[in-house]
Amino acid sequence: MSLNFSLFEKNLKRAQSNPNFSLTQTPEQIAQRIEEGPDFATEFNQWKSGDFKVLTLVNLVPKTQDRYELWQSEIRKIGSLHHDGIDSILDQHVDIHLYDILCKIYNILLSNDIDPAGQTGALHREMPALTAFGTGNGLILKYLVDTYAPLNFNIAVRDWDDLASSFFTIDWEEISAIYSNSGKQLSLSRLHSKHEVAPYMFKRSILYAEHHILYKSPINLSSYDELISPAHPEKVNRSISYLGYTLDEYNMLIASAKTISSSVRLYENPDPRYDPVGNILVCASGPSLDSLIDHIRELEANHLIICAASSSRILLKHSIRVDYIVLVEREESIVNDYRQLISEFPEASKIKVVMSSTCSQSLTNIFDEVAVYFRSVLAPLAIHALKSSQVLIGEGPQSVNAAVSFALSLKPNNLCLAGVDLGSISSQQKRSSDALGHCDRIWNIEETGNFSNIIYTNTLMRDTRDVVEEVLYLHPSVNVYNISQGLLIKGATPTAVEKYKDISKTVPKDDADKLFKRTNYWWSILPTSNKSRQISIWDARKPRKHLHTLCNQIVDILLADTPLMPEVLDSVSTLLNLEVDLPSQLPRRILRSTVMKALLCIQQYALLLNSNEETKEKSLRFVKDAREALAQYVLYLESEVNIILSEIDPHNAA
Repeated sequence: MSLNFSLFEKNLKRAQSNPNFSLTQTPEQIAQRIEEGPDFATEFNQWKSGDFKVLTLVNLVPKTQDRYELWQSEIRKIGSLHHDGIDSILDQHVDIHLYDILCKIYNILLSNDIDPAGQTGALHREMPALTAFGTGNGLILKYLVDTYAPLNFNIAVRDWDDLASSFFTIDWEEISAIYSNSGKQLSLSRLHSKHEVAPYMFKRSILYAEHHILYKSPINLSSYDELISPAHPEKVNRSISYLGYTLDEYNMLIASAKTISSSVRLYENPDPRYDPVGNILVCASGPSLDSLIDHIRELEANHLIICAASSSRILLKHSIRVDYIVLVEREESIVNDYRQLISEFPEASKIKVVMSSTCSQSLTNIFDEVAVYFRSVLAPLAIHALKSSQVLIGEGPQSVNAAVSFALSLKPNNLCLAGVDLGSISSQQKRSSDALGHCDRIWNIEETGNFSNIIYTNTLMRDTRDVVEEVLYLHPSVNVYNISQGLLIKGATPTAVEKYKDISKTVPKDDADKLFKRTNYWWSILPTSNKSRQISIWDARKPRKHLHTLCNQIVDILLADTPLMPEVLDSVSTLLNLEVDLPSQLPRRILRSTVMKALLCIQQYALLLNSNEETKEKSLRFVKDAREALAQYVLYLESEVNIILSEIDPHNAA
């Protein structure tokens, strides 16, 4: 191919206005890399036939009348707050609000003569977004921009050389001018970790995920395979599902109000100025914990020991000290498990418990010393937390996540993971034989192990692993060792237990003692909840006012005579963004999942219908009707949330 060195110099001069821009290769070396790569036709065919081409997400709208009737049955089974009261929703785990609004969208599709299951569509102009991982020789990238005119154009590179490879064919000044138009966004960033990818791709909104075009250069300097992993549909679908659901937020608010009323300690992150000191052992109930018990007994003397939920029984059974139990589960059923634990080991009632505010209030009557933290993704923090340090980051989806996050907040020198298997070397063995309670798991995925090529796991455990990795990434100063025989965890060094025992002994005894003293002091000065405190916060935050304001704003946007993309998507996404003060967060956390998922489904059908000239008129009618239905549903949700607010208002507490 012909390379334009004059254009290269023009682009290079523009890029060098960024003081952080530098190249490791000369223009001639970059040109050679291009010449050795595929030509346009070859690369285009590879892109067109490959899996990494466009994000197509799961559309949640029911596709059949049978599914519609099933969802309607679930809605009737639970009932409504207006007619059946608070008791009807307690400890329910069905997303009835999403079912409800999606059933309404299903009916709107039918009323507009649109088959909910029969829509297919091709890429067309004005696609939501394009994210390029490297720019290649620029020809394919220029084709994608010219052909599909994506509203958002994101370029992610590990090295600036992977941007400069396009300097021979793309006039980046022209591209920049195109994206200076209203509604369009161009962004460029160097990304070094997979944890940066999703926030970068969807920084404008997750609503631009559907039909999001993907491109990975075949001539990048280094491998992008791990970097692009969060961009695969499976990961994006799960990130959308983790937006939660409104009924769950109702339950979390009710449970937290009860727990906070019990005069518990309120968790706060320890002083961030602490120097790393001492050793911490985090135990989980993976199968390998059984084989590590004798080693843990040796480590007990110079380690602070934190148990994730059910692993506490294993250590107590072998007469090993447990300093903290960390909990995240909110199901009432686990209360009986801990009553059984205290019955079997009465001394366990003295163990310090760090648990989510959403855990059962009954646990505060079982353990003598309890501190509650607020979960970073849930609504209660917006009504109860006074400051961000009361929030535990990376605390879910499992208790082991909270245990690791808590351990890191204590600033140890060394952190050791034991029984943090998140899977098993055997497809039949689920967890330690002495773990508390019951857990029914199916291992249906093969993954790379900590000490073996293959271990068995499942989607939930992989998600748990991913969150552990994200939290470890945020704490580079802590040395983390993994002696478990389960999933490989990046950021935790696979370490034979004998070797780890030698490492831990290099920490002076005075440092180990200092960690214990420092942590005990931290615990002793934690504030305690009380009714007057909660009333003061409630009165200052005015939750009903913020709820009413937000709902009216969403309704106004949905009913306005403006295009769905980008105006409505941008405006609603901005309104529901959690980067606001705590009082404003409460209604956003409650409504966000239902509104965003419904709007995403509307966007999915709009994109499919707009790809065909014959259905564009239907698309306009459908979008208008669906927006009106969602606006009405937001007002209905406002009325429900007001019932919840009356239930948790501390003025009404006994």
